[in-house]
Order: sequence, then C-alpha cells, then structure tokens
Amino acid sequence: MSNVINASVRGKRKSVPAMQVCGVTVLLRGRLLKTAEIFDEYWLERDLLPCPEMLVAELQGEKNKPDFFTFAQRVPDIDPRYSYHYELDNYAVLPITTYEHWFQEQIPATTRRNIRASEKRGIVIRVSEYDDDYVRGIMSIYNETSIRAGRRFWHFGKDFETVKMENGTYAARST
Repeated sequence: MSNVINASVRGKRKSVPAMQVCGVTVLLRGRLLKTAEIFDEYWLERDLLPCPEMLVAELQGEKNKPDFFTFAQRVPDIDPRYSYHYELDNYAVLPITTYEHWFQEQIPATTRRNIRASEKRGIVIRVSEYDDDYVRGIMSIYNETSIRAGRRFWHFGKDFETVKMENGTYAARST
C-alpha cells in the first residue's frame, strides 16, 4: 500500500513516502521515528476527513507503520475533541459571510474610508480567475527579492509551470 508522491517541502518538490489510508493520502516522514500526517489536511474539506481513531487503526495494520500520527483540529473547534496529547497553534481568524457584511459591519469606519480613498486613486479590488495572468502576478510578487526576513526566499526564481502547479491545487473551490 506504500508509494511515493511529489510534495513541496520548504518550497522544493521532493518525493515523499506516502500511502492511501481511509480515502486520504498519508505522508510518512523520519527514519528512526516515523511520523505520519494527512497530506494537505488543512485544505481538504472537513467532511471528507476520516476520524483519527479510524486512521490509527488502519495504520497499525500496515507493514511500514509509523510511530506517531499527527492531525489538526481546525477552526472553529476550540475545545479539544480527543484525549490525545495536543499542542496549541495560534490563528488569527475572522468569520466572513459576505463582502457587504464585512464591509458594513465588521471593519471600522476608518478602514472603509481608506478603501474608498484607494478606489479613487485607481486601486481595484475584484475576484480574479485562476488563469495565466493571475499566475504571472504571483510570480511578480515571488520575484521581487531573493531574500525575505533575512533568509533566502524559496519561491524566488521558480518557473511559470511550477508556480501554476503549486498555487492551483484547489483553484476550483478558491476565491
């Protein structure tokens, strides 16, 4: 049941050991202690993810079973659902239902004023299709500088097809 998939690790495509378990792809990492995690877990639809107990039971039956299995409990769930050891992560989250509601009810008047002033200066905010022009826009941001926050920026200098592939994974359900 084990195979290999190409995944982006620190901005570079690498072959990573993986297996299909309970309808999801599980990545395996580490040599001495093997850790398993669901590939792109945060981006998958919550309803399509199997429960951790089911995954652990399936993984225990595998020949190349991992020593650890990590999974995320996503926003808006704030209370731990499972009795496993957990570590907290910080997320800045704002529920948005519609642009109109956000604009009229959730942001302060000064922000609304600044948005209107920017529109008068020619800045346009709109929903854009994921097409070649959009990918070129991403590339122009990536290629502004090779160093960011004092470190080499791993997206700097990537070719068009790589940027398109890496950013278009869930384009059909993204805005």
